[in-house]
Amino acid sequence: MEIEPMFQSLFAKAQKNHPHKNYPTLSLAMDALPGASWDVLSPHSPLQYWQLLHIEPGRILTKSPLHIDQQILCFLLGYDATDQELAGKIIPQPPQTNPVFLPPSQLSIGSQLISIWSGGEGRNSYPVVQLSGSDRTTKYQIASATCQDLGKKLHTLSPAALTTKPQEVYQLAKRWQREARLSNSVLFIDCDSYNFSEPGRESALSQFIDSNNTRLILSSNDRKIDCQRTVVNLDIPPLSHQEQYDLWE
Repeated sequence: MEIEPMFQSLFAKAQKNHPHKNYPTLSLAMDALPGASWDVLSPHSPLQYWQLLHIEPGRILTKSPLHIDQQILCFLLGYDATDQELAGKIIPQPPQTNPVFLPPSQLSIGSQLISIWSGGEGRNSYPVVQLSGSDRTTKYQIASATCQDLGKKLHTLSPAALTTKPQEVYQLAKRWQREARLSNSVLFIDCDSYNFSEPGRESALSQFIDSNNTRLILSSNDRKIDCQRTVVNLDIPPLSHQEQYDLWE
């Protein structure tokens, strides 16, 4: 209906020519689509879980207007669109215009990262990779170069962007999981400079990590994040004398 306005008259005709019922509803879909099941009302059904459609509140559920999610519509039309629920929290990073060249020791970390994730292909279950070391820039460059090699986009999240309200954390994690699948993306969580002294902040991060199964990279000095997902730690070694010399050349 968002693309073809003439559907409004067809929806009205299908609903006994009611001039004000010119929109799709669950009841209409159940009647019109062969094999349709009321399982669609389950919060675990794909339409509901991934929030592909929105049911307008305030009316009888089966008679309420249905609206396609704006980002999903743009995706189906072949356009990139920012999920407004992620805006200001999970930040898409601009693509690298030039190849990122890493010293051999850091390339090795990237290769290990790829190997760790390759074990989750087909199962959609990936270990969380924690990059440990004092240089945040190096860890970001490794993440960026690895994503470039894999043909994936990179987003970043600071724990400060997370609320301490569990339902809101769960909703953000679910929206990120959808975004990661739509845009083929990896999330870099920057814990290096964040102070977890605020009550509930660390548990919010743990909940976010456990509430989605996407590819996540944690950047941390040495802090171990308490979560249920498998976490693989990769220590970033200091550059060798030869690598330092090569960089200075």
